[in-house]
Amino acid sequence: MRKEYIVVENLREGMAEQFTVLIERGIDGYLIGSVLEIQGCHTQAKTEKELMKRIKEAISLCLEENVPRTRFLGVQRLEVKHENSRVKS
Repeated sequence: MRKEYIVVENLREGMAEQFTVLIERGIDGYLIGSVLEIQGCHTQAKTEKELMKRIKEAISLCLEENVPRTRFLGVQRLEVKHENSRVKS
């Protein structure tokens, strides 16, 4: 199951920006957060509360290091049929 969240991060000089975070559950049960507007900005945690704390820290570090940005355009659902199309829980 995928969810989309917006994280507001306070920047230097009192500015704020919004970021879109994709949250997935890994096979090990951990939550994985990926910031769609910043290349390679990911983290993981056991709880959503801890994940949001860590993703804010990851965003701050990426912004300090001037990590390249991308522009999030949207999400699209696509159906693909194949032999092994069973969904695993």
